[in-house]
Amino acid sequence: MDTLTIIITLVSVVAAVLQIILFFKIWGMCNDVRALRNQHCSDQPTHENNGIKSVNYGCLLELLLVGLLLIVFLVSIYK
Repeated sequence: MDTLTIIITLVSVVAAVLQIILFFKIWGMCNDVRALRNQHCSDQPTHENNGIKSVNYGCLLELLLVGLLLIVFLVSIYK
C-alpha cells in the first residue's frame, strides 16, 4: 500500500478510538451531573399545593448552566 494511505488509515483509527473514549467520558459526566442534582436538589423541601409540587428554580438554573457549559465544551472540542 501507499505510505499516505497507511498514514491516513492510522490517523482514522486513532481518531475513532478517541471518539469512543470521549463518548464514555461524556456519559460518565452525565451520571456525575445526575448525582450532583440528587445531592443538591433533593435536600430542599418541596411543598405540595393541590397535588402539584413546587419547582426549585435555583436548582433548575444550576442544571441549565451545567448543561450550557457542557454544550460549550463539546462545541469547542469539535470546532
